[in-house]
Amino acid sequence: METYYSIVKIAPNPSAGDSLAVGLLLRDRSGFRFHFSENRKKAAKQLLYENGEAVDFLLKQIEQRVKEINENLLKPKDGLFDTPWLITSDYFSYLNNYCNGILQFGKPAMLLEDETSQEKFMKLFEILVDKLPIEENRSIEAKEKKFIRTIEKKLINRVKGKVHTHVKIDNKTIESMYYQFEIDCIGVNGAFVGAKSLPFTKAPQTLDMQISHYTNLITFLSISRKKEFAKNHFYLIADEPAVADSPEHKIWDSIQKQNLFKVIGSEQSDAVAQVIEETQAKKFLVD
Repeated sequence: METYYSIVKIAPNPSAGDSLAVGLLLRDRSGFRFHFSENRKKAAKQLLYENGEAVDFLLKQIEQRVKEINENLLKPKDGLFDTPWLITSDYFSYLNNYCNGILQFGKPAMLLEDETSQEKFMKLFEILVDKLPIEENRSIEAKEKKFIRTIEKKLINRVKGKVHTHVKIDNKTIESMYYQFEIDCIGVNGAFVGAKSLPFTKAPQTLDMQISHYTNLITFLSISRKKEFAKNHFYLIADEPAVADSPEHKIWDSIQKQNLFKVIGSEQSDAVAQVIEETQAKKFLVD
């Protein structure tokens, strides 16, 4: 699967070869991402004078098309409606060569990684298109720090010393474990109580791996300690991603109905502390 990006441009005077970069379109294994600069959009509208409304229309069309393609990528392919040419770099090379109107697409540039996180995408946007407003540029980092602080305050500080906190589990703990995995807290008293926090600012590939490893850990622990799955209380602490049709949100949606753990937000993490206190869960690992 190729990963590439194309710079979206507005050409106020196509015949003169002038253009203004207004947005970035990126394709990876998860689908398309698109973002445009409000400042560049305003500048393009001013340059187009009476045709300024065309900029709003064109950018909305791209957003809508990206949404449609991402939704189509999730559907089973029957061969009749599969349109792979719409999502290949060759198609954007074609657009680069033959779109000579107001809306233009830059020559596609390849990236080495299969998947790109929202954070990396926005950094690339800053380099290639426009600097983000200070508040937007810092929002991802601020959200992640707040996420961690909230869990420490509502959960970890309440259960520290009662159960294991920020503990790493590996094959020394469970022979069948083939990787090391850090869990925020875990204890046992007849059944397990544990929680893993996962900020959904990470790349989709990282989210998939972390969720898969957490699922395996729950399975390994339950089998090795002979605990019934239904009696355990495992939680995944994850705040809902802001962008509804993003790859991260699709993963968040997909884990809501699984049975091994319950998904809760960081603001609800004190519920885990309450269960630990009510069940009087304790440490069980040898330091």
